[in-house]
This record gives sequence, structure tokens and C-alpha cells, in this order.
Amino acid sequence: MWTIDQIKNLGFTLISNDKLWCHFRGHGFDVFINLDTKQVTGNWFNFSAYKNSFKGHFKAVLSTEEEFKTLLRVIQ
Repeated sequence: MWTIDQIKNLGFTLISNDKLWCHFRGHGFDVFINLDTKQVTGNWFNFSAYKNSFKGHFKAVLSTEEEFKTLLRVIQ
């Protein structure tokens, strides 16, 4: 399970938290994830390009910090 602090430690800033539906920003992306494990598994990340850094959006299922770090290396 992901926590807000884990995601922040990966270089993201928490923009909003509405009942664990969280919006983060970092590495050129806005990232949205529902961390409410009563509703979802909590590992579906929605990436959307921030400003002119990239174009488009994608979703990724990430279960570990190592998977997240690998994704960051690939997209940067």
C-alpha cells in the first residue's frame, strides 16, 4: 500500500488530498491516485503532463518504490 509520504519521498509535492484522492506534482507530471484502500487497491497512478514538459497522459500500476523509480528513469 502506498502512503502520501512514500510518494513525496519520490520527489512529488502533494497538491491536494480530498478523502485520500490525492493530487501530486513532480518530475514534469501531475499525478493522481486514490489511496483509500476501502475503495481501491491503491496502486493505480494517473500521470498527466504538467505544462509544456511532456504531452499526453498515461496510467501505470505500480506496486513498489523500485517500480516507481524505474518508471521515472524511463520517462525522464
